[in-house]
Amino acid sequence: MRPRPDEDPAEFMNEFAPTPVPSPLGVFGRRRAITVEGTWIPGRVAKRGVEPASVGLEHPAGRFAVRQLRDAGCPLPAGWKVVVDHARRGLVLSVPDGDDSEAGHELILSWLVRAATTLALVPVTGRWQAEIHHR
Repeated sequence: MRPRPDEDPAEFMNEFAPTPVPSPLGVFGRRRAITVEGTWIPGRVAKRGVEPASVGLEHPAGRFAVRQLRDAGCPLPAGWKVVVDHARRGLVLSVPDGDDSEAGHELILSWLVRAATTLALVPVTGRWQAEIHHR
């Protein structure tokens, strides 16, 4: 899931910008995302037990995304746990098993869109593009 801009997509949707070079070693740094991309992977039963659903956001907002979301009025829903909150790897959350209902799906999707909008560095239009992949 990613936002769709009003501007010319060919010009605007360049998803990566070069990392600023603060030192000579910065040349080897990973490029950073300038747009937001969200993922939602449903839970499943695996050989080692039940794997919970996960929600992820690749975002340009930097460190402490959970804190930024909380301060902006978009806290994590009850029971969700932070797996990764890293400036380059993004935000990955574990969603409890009880959210596998229609109301749970609505909660996940609405939170993901609100969080992505909050962490975006450029204004988003409210229109989103989604891709669905099956296992």
